[in-house]
Amino acid sequence: LPQILASYPRGNKELRGLFTKRFTPSDAYDWFTARGVELKTEQDGRMFPITDNSQTIIDTITHAAIKAGVEVKTKSKIQSVEWIDSDSNPD
Repeated sequence: LPQILASYPRGNKELRGLFTKRFTPSDAYDWFTARGVELKTEQDGRMFPITDNSQTIIDTITHAAIKAGVEVKTKSKIQSVEWIDSDSNPD
């Protein structure tokens, strides 16, 4: 993990939290490939979509969020975030 994180200087802190608290690199690989994203591994071990376009990742995450019922708003200020337990939601 330290070698992988060293390859991402701009997102090192965020990736460390993601990998150590919730997802492993293998989990992330499986999640993206299950959603049709073809990935390639660079010589230094970093992974990217074969499109070489970060929009592929953005679109995949956005689509999954919308499918899960997340209300996506852009250019809006976040005032609060609420967790709604779907098992106890009367709707």
